[in-house]
Amino acid sequence: MKKRISSIIALLLALVLILGLAACRADNNENNEPVEEEQPPAAEGIFTPGTFSGVGIGYGGDLIAYVTFDEDNIVSVEIGDHSETTGFAEMAIVMITANILEAQSTNIDTVSGATLTSNAILEAVNDAIVQAGADPAALVSLLGDVVAALGNTEADVIVVGAGLSGLAAAVTAAEGGASVILVEKMGIVGGSSAYAWGGIGATETSLQAANDLYMQTNEAFVTDWLTPQANSLWDTGFPLEDRIETIVNNSAARIEWLLDMGFEFADVTARSHGPAAGMSGAHTTNFLSDIFEDMGGEIHLNTRGLELVQTDGVITGVIAEGPAGPVIYTANQAVILATGGFSRNEALMQRFIPQAVEYIPYSVTAPGSTGDGIVMAEAVGAVAWDDPWLIGFGLIPADEDNFPWSLFLAGATGNGHVFVNQEGMRFTNEAGGFSVNYNNALMDSPGGSILIFDSSERFEGLIPEDDAIIDGVNVFRADTVAELANALGISAENLQATLDQVAEVYADNIEDPMGRPQTAAVPIAEAPFFAVRYFAFDMGTIGGVITDENYQVLDGAGNPIPGLFAVGEMSNRPYWGQIYIGGTSLLNAISSGSVAGAAAIRG
Repeated sequence: MKKRISSIIALLLALVLILGLAACRADNNENNEPVEEEQPPAAEGIFTPGTFSGVGIGYGGDLIAYVTFDEDNIVSVEIGDHSETTGFAEMAIVMITANILEAQSTNIDTVSGATLTSNAILEAVNDAIVQAGADPAALVSLLGDVVAALGNTEADVIVVGAGLSGLAAAVTAAEGGASVILVEKMGIVGGSSAYAWGGIGATETSLQAANDLYMQTNEAFVTDWLTPQANSLWDTGFPLEDRIETIVNNSAARIEWLLDMGFEFADVTARSHGPAAGMSGAHTTNFLSDIFEDMGGEIHLNTRGLELVQTDGVITGVIAEGPAGPVIYTANQAVILATGGFSRNEALMQRFIPQAVEYIPYSVTAPGSTGDGIVMAEAVGAVAWDDPWLIGFGLIPADEDNFPWSLFLAGATGNGHVFVNQEGMRFTNEAGGFSVNYNNALMDSPGGSILIFDSSERFEGLIPEDDAIIDGVNVFRADTVAELANALGISAENLQATLDQVAEVYADNIEDPMGRPQTAAVPIAEAPFFAVRYFAFDMGTIGGVITDENYQVLDGAGNPIPGLFAVGEMSNRPYWGQIYIGGTSLLNAISSGSVAGAAAIRG
């Protein structure tokens, strides 16, 4: 279909060229003298084959894209030099470049949370398309409309969702000799794992030993995982210590599994619990995707699972909506749900975590995080955990694309700044870390939080250098505290009382009511004063459906539902209370996927 559309576009472009030449000859031949007809060059394709470099303007300045074309296709897109914000840039690069190749067009959506970087990539690729002799606007997007042969619709195992947990399950089942089909509703593999900019938590690994790095014991990692859970807002009954011990004790084996397949860690760091995969979970998901396809596995993109097929109580397949319409997948042994969380599903958020509904736009999860698997599983008797939460990772500036990284990090660090709510009152121990600030904001700062700091040397790294950022909507500057409060629309009396209290803590006259150490308090008294609006953002959900230790889904009576497994965010409630520990979500994803992939083919 791509070739057919390409040929049509080529003919249209040729027609436009012919008409344009004719018009030029008419304009330049006022005496109507006979002229020899010029023949337009034969239109052999859309593009001039070759590699062209384009430039786009992002948050950090110029971004370079190297785009390779053959006559009819965009063959590859590689992003070169750029100065975009670490973390969000990577997820934009992964998602946008892949979607351009899938769509064969730049007429695609930007990545939420990285709009400026997304637009810079699209601008750079458009520049290259023009150099290759084509009109970017004339390239019709094929995303979601491609009618491709689905291939097989029957396999031993059907995996729904191509994030890290789904890919780990698919590869493990295929290693065990099973035929596997992986269906993914988006046009790219990776899910929310591709957005992760950290690494896989693990201890006692050969990589750490080989690089002579300090590393924790498994026991120390378990302790570091369990201890912060005491900062949860209430006693959730989680995490379950035996589940934590199991995946930590097997964490080194997960790393060795990757290494044995040829995986290369792009970054082996000195952090205590594990080597990083290289500033992007996409590094891992892309690797497993390639391995899976090399093993003969099939990945069906743009295919959304809708309903489970249950025959005599056994799950035997999946009804899905593919590019060509409805399709029924038959599973000879099992279906593994790896559809991720529900951060972007308003109905499920309202049901489970109503405090967080207003923050859905600030989620940094994949667009596909809409809880499809939970709905499918509940329809066949599965039971959702009744106390879900979010993988809260701090507070993010309202216009994160326009903010320096220092202001972003201010949402998590205890650098002396003060967070207040819409009443001008503090609501959190600012030095408590990402998850503490996040959770407290959900409960006690509806409508967004406000970061307050002044012009003293302590906050020099936070002060916006570009006056254009100070727009009176999300960033404020004032000569007095009262003026700042008035601009924010909050109580000047409350804000002044809050800052007076901080000064008393700094002077060691009183204890901080929020529990922040006296050494972390800084008086905020040097004009001009600054305020920045922040909103809570999450990296996924903690919840899903109840499973056993092999991730087989249980029904309301606690019995396994034959043929049904759930991994990753589909079953991760036992692993955290309300405090997230960096690197543990990816570890849970690869661990649950591997365990379920092996269990699914044991029968």
